[in-house]
Amino acid sequence: MLRGTLTWFFLLIATIQPVLGAEFTEDQIKAVYLFNFAEFIRWPDSAFSEHPEAFHFCALNEQSPIIIILKKIIHGETARGRKLVFRKINDTDDLKGCQLWYIQANEQAKFTKFFPKLKARNILTVSDIEKFSEHGGMIGITRQSKNLHLFINIQHLKQAGLKASAKLLRLATIVDGGE
Repeated sequence: MLRGTLTWFFLLIATIQPVLGAEFTEDQIKAVYLFNFAEFIRWPDSAFSEHPEAFHFCALNEQSPIIIILKKIIHGETARGRKLVFRKINDTDDLKGCQLWYIQANEQAKFTKFFPKLKARNILTVSDIEKFSEHGGMIGITRQSKNLHLFINIQHLKQAGLKASAKLLRLATIVDGGE
């Protein structure tokens, strides 16, 4: 319980960091957001049929600064009774068993190729691609003025069988967007 409260506090601080003058990098803030999504998004039990004991963060590039930070943050951690682990993916077959897929802005073409195969899967898609949540993705993390801001597409979450907590939704802008 204390870890969850501290994590939520850090997420809130990361959101308002320019106001407080805190020294967090953009990559650190994005990694903390990714970490917190394991707690503040609900997946159906069927999303864990491959590996019921683990929550899988997936990405194409395990050497990106955000993923390197994320791997340090999740090391030895759990969320909702599941061990948090990172898995590198190479193609759509590797997405089986992923709960969260982080797509970097420079991977937009690959996301477009993978996207049709995601329709029937319970995979949270998160990216820093501009207007990501309006064009097929679920959560976009992009700069708005001096802050990083969340943009969440509730429709896309529902289509994947996922639900965002009210706490998370209060931090975000809800967007509409079809394909």
